Amino acid sequence: MQEFGSAWDWLPKTLVDWAQVLSAIGTCGAVIVSLWLATRKPAPMLKVNVGVRLMPPPIKLYKGALREDFLLVVENIADTPAVVEGLQWRMRKRWSSAFERDEHVVERMPAETGGWSAMDAPKLLRQGERIQVERQLRGDHGWCSRVAQGNFFADHLKSRSDCDRLRLVVSTSVGKPLVVRPTGQLLDAIWDAVPRAPV
Repeated sequence: MQEFGSAWDWLPKTLVDWAQVLSAIGTCGAVIVSLWLATRKPAPMLKVNVGVRLMPPPIKLYKGALREDFLLVVENIADTPAVVEGLQWRMRKRWSSAFERDEHVVERMPAETGGWSAMDAPKLLRQGERIQVERQLRGDHGWCSRVAQGNFFADHLKSRSDCDRLRLVVSTSVGKPLVVRPTGQLLDAIWDAVPRAPV
């Protein structure tokens, strides 16, 4: 009957044996990393700004007054093309990074009005290309007036602190959605425009 040796007989016995084992492991690791780098596609990088821009009006009309414009810019700052699939307003849950289920499309204006409409999605952005939406912020036909007509903001914004949970979510064809907090100046304007029941 054949006898088997100790369970530890398979281990390398000398320093040279250990060096060969470690060298083989390192070679396998280098091959795996090189294959991963060769097949990996660089991720797109988007720069997003959403807020208010102060614009000087025509001097003849309003001397010294600055006009407020809603400004949304989504720019591709990487070599890899990015496909923007949609832009939505969403409300972040309290004490959590998750979002409430309801959402609201940022722009529903037809494309012929200028700028970009969320209804035109998806939109391919190559390096240096951007989506830019500029609208007059206040006034009867301003961006805030159109926002106030929908139910999304009226249903979710019950106090000014609720505005701080408002986020713009940029959905892309790859990767996680990009979540952006609007500037405080824009949040103030939205809160002022939201219809509130008389106290």
